[in-house]
Amino acid sequence: MKQWLKVIASFFLSSLVLMAGTVTAQVNPAEATVQINMSDNLETGDSLNHWMKARRLMEQRAIKAHHQALFENPHDPFQGKQGGQLTIAYFFDYNCAFCKRQDAILQEITRQFPQVRVVYKDMPILTASSFEAAELALAVYRQTPEQYSDFHRRLMAKPGAHTHRSIQATLDAEGLDPKALKKAMGPDVTMHLYQNLGLAEALGIGGTPSLVFPDQIVVGFKDEQALTNLIRTHLQGQARHEKTSE
Repeated sequence: MKQWLKVIASFFLSSLVLMAGTVTAQVNPAEATVQINMSDNLETGDSLNHWMKARRLMEQRAIKAHHQALFENPHDPFQGKQGGQLTIAYFFDYNCAFCKRQDAILQEITRQFPQVRVVYKDMPILTASSFEAAELALAVYRQTPEQYSDFHRRLMAKPGAHTHRSIQATLDAEGLDPKALKKAMGPDVTMHLYQNLGLAEALGIGGTPSLVFPDQIVVGFKDEQALTNLIRTHLQGQARHEKTSE
C-alpha cells in the first residue's frame, strides 16, 4: 500500500514537470485569438468548429513537445519493426478490461500492417496490482526482452483484475525467476512508470486504453475496423506528405 501511495505522489510531481513543457508548447497569440473569438461568438454555429480546431492544434503541439518520450524512449517495450513507418504509443493498464480487448486487436493490426510499430506505455492507475504487474513486465523487458511479449500477453489474457497471486502464477507459467527479476526491478524501472503517468497527464490522457498517433490522441477502446481505418488514414497521409516533400 505504501508503494501505491508513492505512485500517486510521484504521479503528480512528474506531471507538473511535464505539463510545464506542454503548456509552453500549447499557448500562443494565434490560439488566444481563437479562444477570444469563441467566447464572443458562443451562439454562432462556428464556435464549436473553432473550439475543435483549437483543441486539435493544442493536442498536436503537446504531442510534438513530447515526441521523443512518446515514440523514441529506448526503454519502452514495443511490437512491430523498429523504425516502422507509423509509430503509435499505447497507454494501458493490466487490469483494464477494455485494454485486454484492445491489446489483442493491436497484435492483429501489427500483423496486417508490418509498417506499424506499437510502443507500450504502462499506465498503472486502477489498483496496486496494476503497478506490480507493470513493474514486473518492464523488468522482464530489461532482463530478457525476448520473453516480454509472451509475459505481457499472458497478463492480458486473465479475465478480471490481477492479484499478487495471479501475477506470480504468470511468472511461473512463463518460467521466469522472481528473484532475478527483483534485481532488474531497480529505481529506474519505478521511475519509468512515474514518467509514463506524468506524460499521460501532460497530454490530457485520463484513462485507458489510449492511443497516441504522431498528430492525434484517441482515447477509449477502438474495434478492429475503426482502428484499421484510422491507421490507413494516417499511412495515406504520410504517403502524401512524403510525395509532396520530394
